[in-house]
Amino acid sequence: MSASRNTSYFAIAALTLATSFSAGSIPSARAQDTPGKPSPEKGLALAQKLCSNCHLVDGAPSSSVPAGVPPLRWIANRDAQTGQRIMDKLINPHWPMPDLRLSIEEIADVVAYLETIRTNKSNKPLEVPTPPVKPDRPSKS
Repeated sequence: MSASRNTSYFAIAALTLATSFSAGSIPSARAQDTPGKPSPEKGLALAQKLCSNCHLVDGAPSSSVPAGVPPLRWIANRDAQTGQRIMDKLINPHWPMPDLRLSIEEIADVVAYLETIRTNKSNKPLEVPTPPVKPDRPSKS
């Protein structure tokens, strides 16, 4: 093969590789996030982005909200409310609530935000559910 043909093959291979990376084969920043302490700020941002079409988030609707849908403040202050109950509802939503497909870390952020707006101190604090930890597997030796 000639040098120009080798250069062409190299250019095609490089272009194919670059195209595959730009098409989404690189994991997203969200997938690379490492779990850490739940963030009420991130939870508020998620609630404003994903929940505000149906629920009152900050007391003032961003648009009209459906009748009968409880505000997030009510959800946070509901009698016997728990972080686990909120997590369960977000993982397995009831109709008409959509399945938002939140990660465990995002759910923990939303629960952390709801704890900041909880005023019913007769209930226990909303404990943020801890993500399940994968057990270490022995290495093959």
